[in-house]
Amino acid sequence: METSRTDVSGDFSSKYNVTLRSPPNAAPLVRMSMTWVGPCKAGQRGGDTIINGKTYNMTDGEKSH
Repeated sequence: METSRTDVSGDFSSKYNVTLRSPPNAAPLVRMSMTWVGPCKAGQRGGDTIINGKTYNMTDGEKSH
C-alpha cells in the first residue's frame, strides 16, 4: 500500500490551497488553489470545482457533467 499526504490550508470561506505529495515527504505532485467566485450557477452546488470542463465535488468525487 502506498501512502500519500494532502495538506489543505486557507480561510475556507473564500480561498483554500491543496498540496498532494506521494510519498508523504516527496516534492509536491499536485498543487491547487481554489477561490470562491460567486454564487453557484444552475446545476452547481457548494464544493463544486470545475477543472478542464469537468465538475468535481470534494465530498462526492467526480460528477458527470
